[in-house]
Amino acid sequence: MSPARRAAGLIPDDNPTARRWFAIDHYVTFGETSAAGFVYYLRLLEWQGHCRERFGYAYCPDYMNRLRGELVMPTCTASCEYLTEIYPNDLISIRLSIPWLRLHLMKGEFVYYRISRTGAEELVARGEQQWANMRPDGETMTPEPWPEEVLKTCRLMNTDLSRALIT
Repeated sequence: MSPARRAAGLIPDDNPTARRWFAIDHYVTFGETSAAGFVYYLRLLEWQGHCRERFGYAYCPDYMNRLRGELVMPTCTASCEYLTEIYPNDLISIRLSIPWLRLHLMKGEFVYYRISRTGAEELVARGEQQWANMRPDGETMTPEPWPEEVLKTCRLMNTDLSRALIT
């Protein structure tokens, strides 16, 4: 029997000043694995993107709609450290935290936990991405201040906004 999948959302924390995490659960499919039976490394980077977008649509829907042409949010850097193999039917909790906004840049940190049938968690990978908030201007892009909706959400996540570009 597989562990129960949980709804996406913020992980509660008793400490109001601690960094908060947005979590989604994902059951690994056979289509995400190699012939050897474990998950392709690239899938973990794809899952980072899924987690980021689901977070955005849940907490910053207006900003996400503005990314359809008015603004762009390019990924500047991406990394993932694979700690142990992941297999089909594993339930993986992918969690995103946003430690800081610096000027027009945002850092996302990811952790991946395998959830056992008993609910025990095993850290299987971790990663980071950095994104920029930009406005397309012909063939170039210019840095853009973070909209209030994003800042409000980052406050909820206990993100350091002390050096964020705001209007």
